[in-house]
Amino acid sequence: MSFRLLPKDPKFFELFALDGDNLAAAAAALHEMVDQYDRLDERVADIQVLEKRGDEIDHEVTRRLEDAFVTPFD
Repeated sequence: MSFRLLPKDPKFFELFALDGDNLAAAAAALHEMVDQYDRLDERVADIQVLEKRGDEIDHEVTRRLEDAFVTPFD
């Protein structure tokens, strides 16, 4: 029985990169909000949009993982 460390679906890598970019954008938005501390409602809304996008990406990764890996029978 062979063991694969890398998934067969290359979409995983695209999703990981997209998730990393989204996380960097959220961190930059948070830093800007704390640094400038103005337009708080607008900035919070922007961060929440980024958070929701990250959740969507994470759900897609989880869905693909569930489809890609089948547990062996005992």
